[in-house]
Amino acid sequence: MRSKGLKPDAFTYLIFIHAACDANDLHSAFRVLDRTRRYNLVPNVYTYNRIIKELCKNDKVENAYLLLDEMTKRGVRSDIWSYNAILAFHCNRNEELSNVFRGDRRSPHARFMSEEESSDEFDEQASCYA
Repeated sequence: MRSKGLKPDAFTYLIFIHAACDANDLHSAFRVLDRTRRYNLVPNVYTYNRIIKELCKNDKVENAYLLLDEMTKRGVRSDIWSYNAILAFHCNRNEELSNVFRGDRRSPHARFMSEEESSDEFDEQASCYA
């Protein structure tokens, strides 16, 4: 593409990332994501969400959390779908979500909110089976 004088944008790379994720090829998806970084392009929230979903589908939730952190650092605002894939991962494993949300040190995935931000009302509703 570049050899023909065309300059790809973030949306161009989004297409390749989605295709790699559809093929369950996370290695290729990250190679394309690295290329966007190299050219100082910032992928949009949909691109990040697609990779996060695929990471969770392949039991790589720690990498999904790292990608979520990268989104924030690069100025991409996460949305409900960013968290939905991660929450689905935890629910599918029957994990107690109040630990995930609160920052309980017993949970390896304690990230979403500090203990000060949680409430008693949330604790009662946090179970996947509520």
